[in-house]
Amino acid sequence: MRWKTLGLCSLFAIALFLGGCDHRQQDWEAAQSQDILLAYQQFLEKYPEGEHAATARQRIEEILAQQAWNEARSEDAIAAYQAYLEKYPEAEHVSAARQRLGEIQTQQAWDEAHSEDTISAYEKFIAAFPDSTHSSAAQDRLTDLRRPQNWQRLKDSTDISALQDYITTYPGTAEARAAFARIKQLQAEQSAQDRASKQQDRASKQQPAAGSYTVQLAAYQSRQQAESGQQLLAKRFGELLADTSLVMEPPADGGSRYFKLHTGGMTKAQADVLCNSFKQQQQDCLVRKN
Repeated sequence: MRWKTLGLCSLFAIALFLGGCDHRQQDWEAAQSQDILLAYQQFLEKYPEGEHAATARQRIEEILAQQAWNEARSEDAIAAYQAYLEKYPEAEHVSAARQRLGEIQTQQAWDEAHSEDTISAYEKFIAAFPDSTHSSAAQDRLTDLRRPQNWQRLKDSTDISALQDYITTYPGTAEARAAFARIKQLQAEQSAQDRASKQQDRASKQQPAAGSYTVQLAAYQSRQQAESGQQLLAKRFGELLADTSLVMEPPADGGSRYFKLHTGGMTKAQADVLCNSFKQQQQDCLVRKN
């Protein structure tokens, strides 16, 4: 009788266990069918341990992460995406959140730089977001803002190559036209210097006979003034000076204090004719004997 009673108890316990397992499975399938946060939470309240508990907790985490992502997308703000990434660093939408966060931060930085519209603002933007879609526009605006500063540095320059680069960078601007005029001026000055140098070379090789005559065109108080005058006269009267040279004569000891510009040696008749030609072109001159 005792063994019979024990057997009946065992069968009853097994039946209860199997019945409980059957209910757990039914509840789990129901939760999966609903697939909502509340269903999984109710399942865990009833079955906090055992089969399907870990899966239920994982699914709850996934649903919460999805809800947080939907809220971040709806708000579409830096703080929302940062909060999402901080709370769910391994969630499904992490890559998309980082990408959208970067887009918003880039756009915000661009709006600030564009609003400030200064060289430092655009330099800061380009340094922080070198691969942005706005980088090209930032660089173009930065170049434009630097235009006056660059011209101030170049306007008196003698570097023709740098002036040409400026024209290429800022075509059609008033500064580019001024740079072109500056190049023409430098080229003309260089040509005048070359002619004066050749004339000086001819004069240094020339050995005028004693008692020859020259035509004096100007006299200056300083060497710098005389050199500048020599270039201008050589440029202005290149044809008249083609057969002679334009010499700068420094002050003699105990004599005149002026730097004189005169031609090379020639006869009295030649000097008179040349001086008359200068006077016809409104240039004062003086025929003098060496």
